[in-house]
Amino acid sequence: MSAATGGTVLDGLLARLTAAAAYSGNDAVAPVCVLWPDRDGAWASVVGLVRGRAPFPLLTVGPYDAETATGPAIWVRCVLAGTVAAPDPDRTGVPVVYLPGVSRADLKPDEDVPKLVQPLAELQYRGTVWSHKNGRDWSPLAFVQSAEGGLGLQVDANSRTRESLGPALQILAGLPVAELAEQIIDADYLDDLVTPDPPMTLLRWIDDPATARLSMPTEIWPVFVGMCHKDYGVDLEKDSLITAAGRLGKREGRWADVWRRYVDNPRRFPSVQDRLANAQPTRTKTMFDSADGDEPAGEERLDPRAAWPGANAAMEAALADGLRALATMTTVEAREAILVLDRRHGRRREWVWATLGTSPLAGALWRLAELVRATATPLPGATVVELAAAYAAGGAEADGVVLAALALLRETPGALEPIKIAIGAVYKPWLDELAHRFQTAAVGPSGYVPSPPVESESGACLLFCDGLRYDVGAALMLLLTAHDLRADLGWRLAALPTVTSTAKPAVAPRAIVDALTGGPELGPAVVSTGSTLTPVSFAKLLGDAGVQHLTGGDTGDPVGAAWTETGQIDGYGHKNGWKVAYHVRDELGDILHRVQALLGAGWQKIVVVTDHGWLLNPAGLNKAELPISVTEPRKGRCARLTPGAATDHPTAPWRWDPTVRIAFAPGARSFQAGVVYDHGGLSPQECVVPVITVTAKAAGDGAVTIVDVRWSGLRCIVRLSGARPDLVVDLRLRAGDPASSVAHQAKGLDPDGTVAVFVDGDRDDLLGEQIQVVVTDKDNTVVAERPTTAGG
Repeated sequence: MSAATGGTVLDGLLARLTAAAAYSGNDAVAPVCVLWPDRDGAWASVVGLVRGRAPFPLLTVGPYDAETATGPAIWVRCVLAGTVAAPDPDRTGVPVVYLPGVSRADLKPDEDVPKLVQPLAELQYRGTVWSHKNGRDWSPLAFVQSAEGGLGLQVDANSRTRESLGPALQILAGLPVAELAEQIIDADYLDDLVTPDPPMTLLRWIDDPATARLSMPTEIWPVFVGMCHKDYGVDLEKDSLITAAGRLGKREGRWADVWRRYVDNPRRFPSVQDRLANAQPTRTKTMFDSADGDEPAGEERLDPRAAWPGANAAMEAALADGLRALATMTTVEAREAILVLDRRHGRRREWVWATLGTSPLAGALWRLAELVRATATPLPGATVVELAAAYAAGGAEADGVVLAALALLRETPGALEPIKIAIGAVYKPWLDELAHRFQTAAVGPSGYVPSPPVESESGACLLFCDGLRYDVGAALMLLLTAHDLRADLGWRLAALPTVTSTAKPAVAPRAIVDALTGGPELGPAVVSTGSTLTPVSFAKLLGDAGVQHLTGGDTGDPVGAAWTETGQIDGYGHKNGWKVAYHVRDELGDILHRVQALLGAGWQKIVVVTDHGWLLNPAGLNKAELPISVTEPRKGRCARLTPGAATDHPTAPWRWDPTVRIAFAPGARSFQAGVVYDHGGLSPQECVVPVITVTAKAAGDGAVTIVDVRWSGLRCIVRLSGARPDLVVDLRLRAGDPASSVAHQAKGLDPDGTVAVFVDGDRDDLLGEQIQVVVTDKDNTVVAERPTTAGG
């Protein structure tokens, strides 16, 4: 069991005692028992807890006491032999024999075996002993701290902590391991456990009465019961859980503080929600009738509905009905209805049920209200450039809001249907109207002129990200600046049609663009060979132009120019439709990491480019008709027309051969039915794409660059520019994963910015393998990285 494992400390102890009896049926027989030595009696306070929860019989050596399954050694032998009735006949599994006052060393086969356990000494050969791998008894401190055979928690293992652990052990046994993994266990923490926190302990009792009772020292429990009766008006020995939960829900007097503690961390008490549901008062006018009216004024505590999951569920159902009703409204009516619903249900986003994920529609409603505001005013402009500028300046916010609303539904897919209806009622008409205006401008007098290629230059790397729509690019820009990177966001017009085969080559360095011409279907051909452009020929053209083609995690030579690619947004969107909203955040993280790696390797400028954006509408794009006979080929939002073919749909010349006409689906429609994600057409979402320029900070401006990496055997000498005292250099298999470190010890820098780091002596197998030199700051954030071959 590790700190990542679920359950409590007691669960972990039970699991290890059970595992100690494991054996291979192929070459061994089952042990007759598991001996649990404990010379200092450190586990004595929790033996009762173990016996109460154990799936196996637990016997204790000591003066005979049938209630606690305790008896002398000869009695234990008889129980194991079956000649005396077992105290726990219904429990299966290998028995565990607890030996207080006896260590494993006391079981050695000589005359010094204590008389108390002499009859049991030979059981170590027919059974097994639960002990540390070093042969010593498991102490509670070692069990909590050890990562091998224990819980692997962080413990400040000094004398004060050892002294405090004993009195706190019963309480510690009932705490979740995952919660304990979030802090360092020291004397102060353990001392706080011994002194009951009344609101927190009361919540634990409402959540799990048995565990709360067992986890509290026997001498403290009566005091706590009396205090609860006096201060909270509840008798823990006589009153029911429903009574206590009812008091909690009303939040009167001292119960208001208990409620606040619950709201602070409701997931810590998973059963409290059900307790409140059972204690909920009878449906009354003051509680439920306002579910369809305006929110009451004042703080949450003044709203009687806020504490009851049933009231929240009723309001969530009413909200779902309200969103479904949008399907029969005009766009103007739907916008107003969403704002009314937000005023009515917005307060529920502050209720504890939103934290627990039972108010997904109320959470998404905030985004829907933002969508109403973002689409309320038509974008200004009559030309493509004017509309593109207006879209980049603020129009793309509507697209980002839709993605954010959908992302909120990741854990609650059942809420999708009313959200789809709401998006369809407001966003779909806006999307269609804007696309029509953009198409009208594109076929008008000023036309549509794609932006020129992005120039490559020495010290600059073009980072291509497929399908980086403008709103997603704006989110990337915020992420880059949040990580203290110097970045600028601009926009360009994609090549037509906005499909990868056409638009990706158009953002390549100019030398590659000049080497291409029209080809079959929608992809260009290489002028010199006449062959359709392929990934292989694209890489060759880069090489012929002196541009490095960086694949995987390669960072290349920052003195030259380079092209590299990352990201799977478009592929994920085509495969998963509207669920691309779930994927975007991960993609942005990957792009950020790649930018950081390139800057860390010494590149002075990273230019993030893309080929096209996309339309996304979970309510589906309407279908447009176009005869197959006039196209060669046809995509969802565009089609290459056959020579001489006519159509009423908008058309524009192909980027790679102006004599070829491309037909586009009108508005926000698709030539294919049932599509929710698509691109290739004429709309700001597809055509107005971001260009993000990230520049390295000047020397002395906080930039950190790995200037040189040299090897002498397993000794790696690293030199940095922009070195600071807080920086540490590490060697890792994966740059972003501290657990993959292969260094003997991460090292700080010498005053001249150099450091020597050794590969761990046990990892000489890494010689000749690629690893990462990683520089981290005081917050353990990677500020520079560079691949290297171990050993040089």
